[in-house]
Amino acid sequence: MTSWMIVLAAIISNASAGVFMKLLTKTTPLQLSKDGLVAVMQNPYAYLAVACYGAALVLFTFALSKLDLSLAYTTIVSGAIVLVTVLSLLLFNEPMTLNKGLGMALILLGVFMLYRT
Repeated sequence: MTSWMIVLAAIISNASAGVFMKLLTKTTPLQLSKDGLVAVMQNPYAYLAVACYGAALVLFTFALSKLDLSLAYTTIVSGAIVLVTVLSLLLFNEPMTLNKGLGMALILLGVFMLYRT
């Protein structure tokens, strides 16, 4: 697996974890109590989120073995931000605003500029 495939897999894993956490909040009433914790632990989205975060951690570690920290970290975090924003629009009907669009464009431009150095 190339370093860029690892980075892409880490981005997808990280973004998926965020989506599963959002699905968890939509299907389980959250409260800071023993009953609330039990409810979360009984929800399969909690396990999917933890698995995705775990996979993202492992993939990030592999990416660091092949890439500079300044490139791997910023690419994974920035990619996850953009992917989560797109998934939020598609899956949760969150509004697309000019600011979100410009923000994603600036993030992508920033990552592009990092690779040009």
